[in-house]
Amino acid sequence: SFPFDVVRVGDPPDLPLGTVDPDILLWAEREGRIFVSLDKTTLPGHLAQHLQSGHHSPGILIVVPSSTLAQVIDYLMHAAYAGQPIDYADGITFIP
Repeated sequence: SFPFDVVRVGDPPDLPLGTVDPDILLWAEREGRIFVSLDKTTLPGHLAQHLQSGHHSPGILIVVPSSTLAQVIDYLMHAAYAGQPIDYADGITFIP
């Protein structure tokens, strides 16, 4: 079976296009989903505020700009098959 269940901002009705990061963090927490982003600039601060307000995060994966698609897919496959949810909870992991 394929371990990925991907949802893009704009797909679910309660996560419309243009949703700001703090609201995506709340959505991801509620839905138990890891947040994958390219935003290494503001997202760490949003996560810190999210955690300071008593919330939690299943985790954030930030794709570094020099990553190739193959590297990203390889990392995600490894994380899906060999990773544990606790490895990513309340933190940021840079991929690849």
